[in-house]
Amino acid sequence: MRYYEAHGILPAPSRLPNGYRVYGEHHVELLRFVRRAQSFGLTLKEIEQLVMLALHGKRACGRVRELAREHLKAIDRRIEQLELLRTQLRRMLRRRAGRDSGAVCPLIETVDDKPLPGFVANLKRRHRKERSCDEPLQGSRPRVS
Repeated sequence: MRYYEAHGILPAPSRLPNGYRVYGEHHVELLRFVRRAQSFGLTLKEIEQLVMLALHGKRACGRVRELAREHLKAIDRRIEQLELLRTQLRRMLRRRAGRDSGAVCPLIETVDDKPLPGFVANLKRRHRKERSCDEPLQGSRPRVS
C-alpha cells in the first residue's frame, strides 16, 4: 500500500503516535480498484488519471473506454507480431541447415533462403573451417548443466 501511496494513487493514511499507518476501508476499496485496473493492463500513470478524475467528482468511464481501446489495439498489434514470429520459426525449423563455411548457424542467418548480407561474409573471413550448425564453435566448450 505504501508503494501506491508513494506514487500518489492512495491518499496518505492517518498515523498512530508510534508512526504506524492506519488504513481505512476507503484505502482498501481503492487498492482493490487499482489491482483490478492493473489486471486489465492499465499502468499506474493511467490509474492515477482515473483516480484524479474521481477525486474531482467526475466519472472516469469515458477515459476507461478510451484506455481499453488503446490497450486492445496494442494487444492486437502484439498478436500480429507473435503470429509472424511463429510463422518464421516454423519456416526456420522446416529448413535444412546444411553446411557452411564459417557462419554461426545458417538457420538464423538465412532469411527467406537468402543469407543476411555482410554477416556471413564477415564470419567466413574470420573462420575458414567448415562445420555444420550442430558443431560447436572453434574454441567453445559445450555447456554443462
